[in-house]
Amino acid sequence: MERRDFTNKYYPLAIEAGNGTPIFPETIITAAGLESGWGESQLAKIYNNFFGFKSSKSWIDSGGKVIKLPTKEVINGTTRTIDALFRVYNSPTDSFKDYVRLLQTTRYVNAGVTTAKDSVSQFQALQKAGYATDPYYSSKLKMISYNIKSFFCKIRL
Repeated sequence: MERRDFTNKYYPLAIEAGNGTPIFPETIITAAGLESGWGESQLAKIYNNFFGFKSSKSWIDSGGKVIKLPTKEVINGTTRTIDALFRVYNSPTDSFKDYVRLLQTTRYVNAGVTTAKDSVSQFQALQKAGYATDPYYSSKLKMISYNIKSFFCKIRL
């Protein structure tokens, strides 16, 4: 999916998911675009997981569905492909809401995600909190955000 089409389709969902929270819709849509390959990843297309959320014991214990897929992780400075269990969502909405929920947990609050003044500051806080193993994660989000920012004002809600 083209970035413009992805943004047009999912930005309203980002607004809805972030409504009433300190998580900026721009942060949500930018992360969703990067993590899901603009909606083209198998994880997003089939399993409605737009943020690359891995599973946890509590997710499985609460009846959450999972799928085992290969993923790239940076381990000790080297990119490796590993198999991981990922969360499966019933809908994109569930995935977006879970992302916002996660970013309001202690780990992210302590890193400054919820007190950031703008999306770029949230990207930096996500990096600080260790959201992704990619050491360039924040920089990638920032670049993508600048590239898609013009789409936001053109979306009719």
